[in-house]
Amino acid sequence: MPKNWLDALGERAFILRAGAWVLPGAGGTYDPLKPTMVVEGSTWAGPWGLSGTATIFNTTYVPFRATPYFAGGTPLFDVLLRRRIDAGAFQLLAGYRGLGIANVNFLSAGIAGWRPLPISWLRLEARALGGHNLGFGGSRSFAEGQALLTAHEGPYAFSLGFRHLSMFSTVEPVVNVSGPLVQVRADF
Repeated sequence: MPKNWLDALGERAFILRAGAWVLPGAGGTYDPLKPTMVVEGSTWAGPWGLSGTATIFNTTYVPFRATPYFAGGTPLFDVLLRRRIDAGAFQLLAGYRGLGIANVNFLSAGIAGWRPLPISWLRLEARALGGHNLGFGGSRSFAEGQALLTAHEGPYAFSLGFRHLSMFSTVEPVVNVSGPLVQVRADF
């Protein structure tokens, strides 16, 4: 019997995720037909992995925010080196996050993990990531977390959960954006 779902699938060289993050739009209302799109790819060699994620913000309503951090079309990029531990149930993360505008470049670190539920094809996944700005701009640091309930069958998975992002600035109030997250995944 395999120790975990990753062993059951066999070692996968490439994992692709695509999803929709529903954030508040004009006036603070949620419109599931205008989500922020998220695409992630990762490749693995044993316990070491490298991933790249692009989050393309739709127009996101953030009261009091005058700068264009979450304006429509603003890209958020993550490049993370990953290290699996505990038979793949946890990952240590370290890398770079850039927000597609000047002086918003972060050195980031975090942890991700999953735990099985009593139903064999269902698991809980969580990720926490934080970082500090490498530049001298107004954005000092960020903190992000997400929690997902994931159903998986073979190399495919469907996840439903919640993602929250806070950006801390030296010149403006804390910016918080959060909302439901839906993802599909395929392992190759």
